[in-house]
Amino acid sequence: MNARRFTLGLLPLAAILLLAACSQPQSGSTITFSMQHDSDAYAVLQNADGSVITTQTLAPGTTTVSFADVPDGALVTAALSETHSGAPAKYAFTAPASLVNGHTIYVIYPYSGRGQTSGQVAVSGACPPGSTPSSTRIYSVVSKRLGSGGVTSSYVLCDASNNFSLTADYYDSGSSGKAQLTFLAEDGSTMSAYLHVQTISPTQTTLTVAPTDWQTTPTSDSSSVTFSPALATNGAAETNWQKFALVDGLREPLALSHSTSTSTVGATSLSLNAELAPVTGATSFLSSFIFHRTNCPSSSSCIQSWVYQDASTNTLPANQSLTIGTDTWPSLQDFSWKASATTSPVVTYASSPGFTNAKLVYADVLTTDSTTGATAEWELVSESSADMSGTVTFPQLPANLQSLIPVPAASGNEAHLAITDVSPDAWWFNALWPNTYNEVDADTTAATTAGLTAGPRTPGAHGPIGGSGLWLR
Repeated sequence: MNARRFTLGLLPLAAILLLAACSQPQSGSTITFSMQHDSDAYAVLQNADGSVITTQTLAPGTTTVSFADVPDGALVTAALSETHSGAPAKYAFTAPASLVNGHTIYVIYPYSGRGQTSGQVAVSGACPPGSTPSSTRIYSVVSKRLGSGGVTSSYVLCDASNNFSLTADYYDSGSSGKAQLTFLAEDGSTMSAYLHVQTISPTQTTLTVAPTDWQTTPTSDSSSVTFSPALATNGAAETNWQKFALVDGLREPLALSHSTSTSTVGATSLSLNAELAPVTGATSFLSSFIFHRTNCPSSSSCIQSWVYQDASTNTLPANQSLTIGTDTWPSLQDFSWKASATTSPVVTYASSPGFTNAKLVYADVLTTDSTTGATAEWELVSESSADMSGTVTFPQLPANLQSLIPVPAASGNEAHLAITDVSPDAWWFNALWPNTYNEVDADTTAATTAGLTAGPRTPGAHGPIGGSGLWLR
């Protein structure tokens, strides 16, 4: 989980329903939220059609903001200008008033690291029988709650005595209060043995592994994906599969992430072979799939698109095949945006009947002046069905704030788009992450502009493109 995500954890269903009820104000009601900022800021209340209702100017510090007589479908936009890393920076953030109500909008800055760990265990002991010293790798893989990100792992080599030692991090505990760790042994790219430890207590600091603890019967797994249209020149495709068992409320990894890619012109499919580490005590299983496609029609621009799907199953999810656009949502092949000094951004993309069940769209547009480093960025969270039909229209700003609108220049432009069938509360705050969901992401960037390289996004709430800006927690 990255440092910008605010996790409520897995709540009981009654608590989730209460949260949803409290966060959905009725028409004409009052909403209240906080803003934390170091410079003058603004809070704007807008109608569902984007027109401005009222604006509040906020002095630096922490401010409680209230808007009365809030209509159904209203939006809230927070905006400010400041100097960041010696360069001017303009930030705006828009979300449904129902999502903002009761929360805090604050300024974030670039971050590093993966956040606080819940605990650490010093692990030592024997490598599996038959391991090759200085060659066999022992991976420590973390079990996490749903929605807490993908596989996290680290490894060491077996030493000359065929032993190993490492420090294993864990992040989440299960329903019983115990954490889980999985250890995988790999020779080359082949899993040779595995060990699932499901009873790590909060006070445990050491773990010793005996030769007989290892299991040496992994299950063969083959996976394939078919996609269209076929790869064109300057295109590439990649597929990534992660398989989990749900044990004690945690996703216990059955393998490391395994992936394959191609840049062959005309390619329409990908396939891979791997091994899975069976586990006991699973209540269900989860197949987590990512398809990544790159389309660079010219030397100056690229569109990168990701298709995400988590699917819950009752049996071990081995030997799977998927067709993009049929078994999953389609990838995005067409994605662009425009804005002017007085007109807010409009993002356009190729819509699809596959998005019929979408519940949320997230759009983020950014411009960076390559000479001065000045940036302007605007994020939008929307649950409007109109924004899920191929056009995302950002709301209007009052005349005194239109200088904050990001306006595309000759270079230095980037945008990110996410469409998902996860509810806004769950997607943004991770209150309840479903076992089965779809999400499609896309990045577009000027390939010749330094520092604007599109990258994969972890399913779930996405941070601002520039690593800084306004955020909701």
